[in-house]
Amino acid sequence: MCKLLLMKKEFYTEIGFGNPTFVNTQINEGKKETRVSGFKSMDLKQIYMRLYLGWIVFSITLPFIWFRAHKKQIIFELGAVRLTLKKNFKFKLLLGFYGIEKESKK
Repeated sequence: MCKLLLMKKEFYTEIGFGNPTFVNTQINEGKKETRVSGFKSMDLKQIYMRLYLGWIVFSITLPFIWFRAHKKQIIFELGAVRLTLKKNFKFKLLLGFYGIEKESKK
């Protein structure tokens, strides 16, 4: 018997300079990736800041607390600092919000 695995959409909403629009949302659904203008409703999981200076990207993930009601869990993430090298030369300053598709209420 084969089970169908339904993947939730992932949302990356970024506010700032360097993207096609000031408020921009990237939607990932499996291997499919689309960008739309504006903010999309999501179940927020993380807040981050990114600074692209040429080929170097500085990322700071903010400490964050969230509650998983269906499992009655409180999750505390400490946050992180990351330095990444990119292939493309860019200048960007972004405040980002990562989340997943909200569960539909039945």
